Amino acid sequence: MICRFLLKITFLCILIFQPYLCSQEKSGEVFLVFGGKTGWIGQKIVKLLENQNYQVYRASSRLENREEIEYEVDLIQPDFIEKILAD
Repeated sequence: MICRFLLKITFLCILIFQPYLCSQEKSGEVFLVFGGKTGWIGQKIVKLLENQNYQVYRASSRLENREEIEYEVDLIQPDFIEKILAD
């Protein structure tokens, strides 16, 4: 019971103080998101990243086409690649 209480308090503190703890200036981190163009969850995650001032690109290549993926990664040179697609 005490653990649940502490977990709830911790979560509440994170929600309240997150804007103050996170710097508005990001170090130029670049995200490439697969599923951020048409997927509902992907669009939400892209919006969250953009709201935190990250540079976000929505992948246009399909996962079945390895050459397109390699070209897109080489062109954008992201720091992070996120796959938000159903398998």
